[in-house]
Order: sequence, then structure tokens, then C-alpha cells
Amino acid sequence: MVAPAALAADTGWQTALYTQQMAHQLALAELRNQHMQEQQRLMQQMMDLMQRQLTR
Repeated sequence: MVAPAALAADTGWQTALYTQQMAHQLALAELRNQHMQEQQRLMQQMMDLMQRQLTR
């Protein structure tokens, strides 16, 4: 049988690891979002340039 203190410590570690994993996933999602926004800006710039070329 596991002592209550040991079980609480184990649960605490699991919670800490889960929290760290979620923070890591959030950071990755934020980086992906920034990358997608930059890609969108670049595509818009390219479209603007192409439009200017067509209207000359």
C-alpha cells in the first residue's frame, strides 16, 4: 500500500509535469501562429506586388 504522503507527492509531480507539458504546447502553438501570420504577410506583399505589375 502506498502511503498518502507518497501518493500526494507523486500526484504533485504528475501535475507539475502536465503543467509544464501544457505550457510547452502553448509556446509551440504561439510560435506556429507567429509563423503563419508572417507567411500571410509575405503572401499579401507578393499579391500586392503582382497586382501593381498587372495595373502598369
